[in-house]
Amino acid sequence: MHSASANTSPNFMRTLLPFLLAASTLIAEDATVFLGGSRPKGGKATYSLENGELVGTAVANTPNTFLCTDKEYGDFVLEYEFKVDERLNSGVQIRSRAFDKPTTFVDAKGKTQTIPAGRVHGYQIEIDTDSTKNRMWTAGLYEEGRRSWLVPGILGGSEKDFTEQGRAITKVGDWNHVRIEAIGPHLRTWLNGHLRVDVMDGDSQTGFIGFQVHSIPKELAGTQNRWRNVKLTEIAPNTLAETEKASGWKLLFDGTSTDAWRSVKSESFPSKGWVARNGTLTVLPGNGGESVNGGDIVTKQAFKAFEFSTEFRITEGANSGIKYFVQPALNKGAGS
Repeated sequence: MHSASANTSPNFMRTLLPFLLAASTLIAEDATVFLGGSRPKGGKATYSLENGELVGTAVANTPNTFLCTDKEYGDFVLEYEFKVDERLNSGVQIRSRAFDKPTTFVDAKGKTQTIPAGRVHGYQIEIDTDSTKNRMWTAGLYEEGRRSWLVPGILGGSEKDFTEQGRAITKVGDWNHVRIEAIGPHLRTWLNGHLRVDVMDGDSQTGFIGFQVHSIPKELAGTQNRWRNVKLTEIAPNTLAETEKASGWKLLFDGTSTDAWRSVKSESFPSKGWVARNGTLTVLPGNGGESVNGGDIVTKQAFKAFEFSTEFRITEGANSGIKYFVQPALNKGAGS
């Protein structure tokens, strides 16, 4: 809570693992892999290692191919450098899935859609350095297999402005740096130090990471995508990323302490009715009465102009809410 055909031989995987271990930073002590145990999904493009670079080589007459993590990731910062043949389109999947059976979902227009079995779908951070199209939408937000373009697209962003910025900052035929922050529903991307995407979208909160080799016409067979300096930092619950701190966000609950909170009716935290455990702040059952257990809690600090972000889960039949601009001294009655 805070305010503000692929090469899948065992030898290949053993060779790939040290590269990915060296390239990643993980908070968990037992984090032994980033893409260790990874495997291609979709088409038959090939992946290899060359001089510390992950290389994806395009193959004709095959669908999009993705080298995907077995592990799923939720909140994280992901950075990498890429260099691609300028005729290619590519991307990096985040919070993505591929199901064993066909799966249906209802799109934004209320229409039922079906995702085929094995189809990789989810957020994709675009790689677009095609100088013939000259669109340059690298670090844009696309949704593979579902809603298509999100930014620029249905979540906002001017295509004209996005293109003009992309043309100014993209290094065609050279190494480019991408930074991705996925924290709760907040998604942000940067290309070569320039902010590209800054949106809220809660459609997918966790999933695998995957490096894409796009389907191609036969004349582009053998062209390559390259990635290096891949770094992943998982963001633990109830913490702030460095960029969030720099933007002025303040953590109101660290997963254990209630020091930032008090009862709406006293200067101390309620002695009953609330509990902080397992990283969550929970109000206990009150037998249907309003404020008959712990009552409402408020922040000790007062706020005026702010943004507030949290995640919540509520049991069936419960009723709750988040109040703001609360004046505890004005309400001395039996209610909340």
